[in-house]
Amino acid sequence: SLKSQWQPNCHIRCYFTEPFITMDNDDKKKEWKSQAPYNCIRKDFQATYFGKCDCGKISIECDGNPLDVKICHCFGCQKIQGAPMQIACIFYKDRIRFANESLQYLKFYSSETKTNEHVLPCKLSCQYCNTMIADEGRRMMLVFPSIFDFAKHQTPIAFKPKCHIFYGQRAVDIDDKLPKWLGHKEKSMLHDKH
Repeated sequence: SLKSQWQPNCHIRCYFTEPFITMDNDDKKKEWKSQAPYNCIRKDFQATYFGKCDCGKISIECDGNPLDVKICHCFGCQKIQGAPMQIACIFYKDRIRFANESLQYLKFYSSETKTNEHVLPCKLSCQYCNTMIADEGRRMMLVFPSIFDFAKHQTPIAFKPKCHIFYGQRAVDIDDKLPKWLGHKEKSMLHDKH
């Protein structure tokens, strides 16, 4: 009967022919730990670059070079970073790995829901020293290059910005030769200096 298919521990009543199982809030809060980049299951992962937060409690590795590097001028990045812009190196999630002991120090913030929960998209930081680590999207990680320990403190060419985005919201003018998109890259107009 329909009544027998409702499970008291479910959050949603199910009136379908198959039982419907939902996770309780505690399971949902822990679900992120089983997914990339928090649980790297790639056997061919080869750490190319290493980084850590200011206090060293969070360690991160990336496999290969970023797909793209952008300087974001959006109001959200300005507010959360406390700076006129943010630089982000874009990686697929399975190209990023956190040391297991780091997970307990991660703090999440979703600017969409205004909660300190792992709700995508969200910001990652160290809950001890508050170093901003990355933005996590649904498929990508936007890692902040300032956390990497580059040899001789020289930023590799692959980590140098390729363009500006949301330049229409900029707090300061930047005089460089990089393309300056008013919104998203290649989905908005370029800023005209004239």
